[in-house]
Amino acid sequence: MRDEWFWSHYEWAASEVHEFLGSAGVLLQGLSVADIGCGDGIIDLGISHLAECGEFVGYDLNPTNTNYLREFADAQGVTAPVPPFLRFEQSTATEIPADDNHFDLVVSWSAFEHISDILGVLKEIRRVLKPEGVFFCQVWPLYGSQHGSHLERWYPDGFIQLLEEPAAIRAGMDESLADKNEIERMWSEYLTLNRITLDDFGTALTDAGFDVLKLEILSHTVLLPTPLSRNHKLSSLGIAGFKLLAR
Repeated sequence: MRDEWFWSHYEWAASEVHEFLGSAGVLLQGLSVADIGCGDGIIDLGISHLAECGEFVGYDLNPTNTNYLREFADAQGVTAPVPPFLRFEQSTATEIPADDNHFDLVVSWSAFEHISDILGVLKEIRRVLKPEGVFFCQVWPLYGSQHGSHLERWYPDGFIQLLEEPAAIRAGMDESLADKNEIERMWSEYLTLNRITLDDFGTALTDAGFDVLKLEILSHTVLLPTPLSRNHKLSSLGIAGFKLLAR
């Protein structure tokens, strides 16, 4: 059976990264690449199958299970092996275990909305990048946007994080038929989301020593519950995320 989580990361997200970089003249062939917040490693496997990097290291707070990644890929019909240049290492919340000026490219996909010390991590990315290196970042969804709660499964209309108090949100989750472990996992994730905006992130990039070279705003048409437009900036409600390239 085709697993949408796998293919949305292995195929779609990996292609998005590859194409965004390629359109800016950044070709992955032979580059030394790091992924910050690699999670299960599916995106990194997809990218590494699109281009033969010189080195690709996925970093995450939790160890990436390479056996599970291989088994998952096999089950989805991806028979190409994990390339020898791709490996995974555990990092901390604020430190990347790599030398100064080591990587040509650092990428991050849907990780920064979960990071508490954004400036600290950006400075660490700047440290491990070569002086001429570049940083690709995708963030989606931003907290103030329709699905910024990450709780779309329970609240498909969105904006619940701006409309209800936490106790009411949790009560609605508990009343569902969802697996209790899944409820606990997503509730814990919800409680730790930061509330950064695109402009906040831009300021942090500047403070960390980066200049933005390319920016794509991710948005879509949304129906706004009446009270929201009175109390929140329209840019916060309407900008769901972004992709950017910085040096």
